[in-house]
Amino acid sequence: MALNNRSKSKGELLGKAMLFAFIGLVACQVLWSNSLPVQIFDSKEERLKYFSSLGVPTNRPYPIVLSADWCPACSALRANLDAAGIQYYLGDIEKNRAAAALFEKVASASGSRGIPKVIIGDQLVPGYVEAIAARLRASPDQK
Repeated sequence: MALNNRSKSKGELLGKAMLFAFIGLVACQVLWSNSLPVQIFDSKEERLKYFSSLGVPTNRPYPIVLSADWCPACSALRANLDAAGIQYYLGDIEKNRAAAALFEKVASASGSRGIPKVIIGDQLVPGYVEAIAARLRASPDQK
């Protein structure tokens, strides 16, 4: 059956376009989450160097959120983490040189320069609360 655009209302076409866009976003999230976690550091010593330069505790899993003030996705992630009661370290990549250096390391390892980036231990994890909470529950101490 051929789709005749003239026989469809603008509302119907817009609805279908939004549905396809939503399906595309879900597919991207699935592909993103299946490609993770991305190993960032080559050694424990390298991880400790970056974390200590940020003042992040290294004795337990502690999410590091690399973000910027102007980023709406970053603001949403921070609000969701706060609402879920998950403690995290916020590294503003535009105001903090150590956070910017870690961002460059993560971007190099992941092949992506988008923000926010969430690091737990040695790995980049998806930037949504459920994945972060699951990773924290699964993480052994990082002593």
